[in-house]
Amino acid sequence: RIFRELARARPAHAAFQYNLAIVYHAQQHWDAAIAAYERATEFQPDYLEAWNNLGVALLAVHRYGEAIAADRRAVELSPSSAVLI
Repeated sequence: RIFRELARARPAHAAFQYNLAIVYHAQQHWDAAIAAYERATEFQPDYLEAWNNLGVALLAVHRYGEAIAADRRAVELSPSSAVLI
C-alpha cells in the first residue's frame, strides 16, 4: 500500500514506480507490474533492473517479442551484468 501511495504522490519518480512494480510482481499481478516497470523505464531509460524485470514479467504473460526487446535493452545497458536473467 505504501508504494502505491508514494507512486501516486510522485508519479514521475522512477524508483517509486519500480518499487511498486516489484510489489505487483511478487503478487503475480503481471499487467500492473508491467505497467509500473514501463513507467520506471520511461522516467529513467537507463534503469537496468527495471528493464530486466520488465522482461521477466512480459515472459510470464507470454509476450515473448516484448520480453526479448526488454532483455536486449538491459543487455545494451550492461553487457556483463550479473543482474540479468
